[in-house]
Amino acid sequence: MGPFYTTELTIALSEAGGLGVLSHTALISDYEAGREPVGIMKKNMEYVVEHTDKPFGFNIRTSRREMAASGLVKDIPRFIMKNPKLREQCVYAITSAGSSKTLPQSKPFQRLKESGSQIKHFHVAPALWLADKCVASNVDGLVVSGGEGGGHQSYEKVSTLVLLQQILQKHPDVPVVACGGFATGSGLASALAMGAGAVAMGSRFIASNESEFDGTYKKCCSFR
Repeated sequence: MGPFYTTELTIALSEAGGLGVLSHTALISDYEAGREPVGIMKKNMEYVVEHTDKPFGFNIRTSRREMAASGLVKDIPRFIMKNPKLREQCVYAITSAGSSKTLPQSKPFQRLKESGSQIKHFHVAPALWLADKCVASNVDGLVVSGGEGGGHQSYEKVSTLVLLQQILQKHPDVPVVACGGFATGSGLASALAMGAGAVAMGSRFIASNESEFDGTYKKCCSFR
């Protein structure tokens, strides 16, 4: 849910009973000020555990074009290992916009999981064939994102609910989070009825008080 920070939103969502996720930020203003994504993620993680004792997660975009991806994949698991509160509370790692193999093949992440951490790795799958690749790379779960998604939309312009059924039918034992087009309780109920374990929402929260998105984005994403 980039490119802006989601630190306060992560805290608010986790406190409310959901699972807040820290975004992989890459603002030009940060680079201009000498702030880089690895340091920003570490600082935001420390801030989260200082303000809530609830579980939360983080996102890394693993695209080859993401210069900071390799650093995040190596340094963030090491950082979590060194902080007892992070090891306890950071239970969810989601990768997107790139290879599903990048994080699980990282030795620091493997050591983190072997240390007894409860962290689970999910990768965004916007198509059935990509879900197949994710499962083959030994992910813990999938984030199924159809054409309604605000970010990583399906290449095939298929509805989230249609794609969700396809993936659940082919991979019935893989935990799935449905993503794209969900903003209400009835939407959540429909995804759960089809077999998803949860839904992921991004655009729905952009206009919230805790959102750190620019005011222009908030005006564009107001819900009536």
